[in-house]
Amino acid sequence: MEPAIPEIDGRGHQQNPAKSRPGPAPSAPHGTYRHLRMLGLDPSEAGNLAAFVRGIPPVEQGWTVKQIEHLLFLRYLVEQRRVAS
Repeated sequence: MEPAIPEIDGRGHQQNPAKSRPGPAPSAPHGTYRHLRMLGLDPSEAGNLAAFVRGIPPVEQGWTVKQIEHLLFLRYLVEQRRVAS
């Protein structure tokens, strides 16, 4: 079964939004990490990959979920101009 293609009117709005399906929501770092661990990656590999998909470069010892979430929070604060970069 093919996914429904939304119909767009002349103003760029969907005519029948009930037919379209939203894409998957980005998963939280802990969900990505847990999924990678279930696939057999070791903790440092899973942490590095969970961080990498969010634009955080890998490190030798690997990232923990807590560290990834903290860095993402700091990134958010900088993007919102609540703290200087």
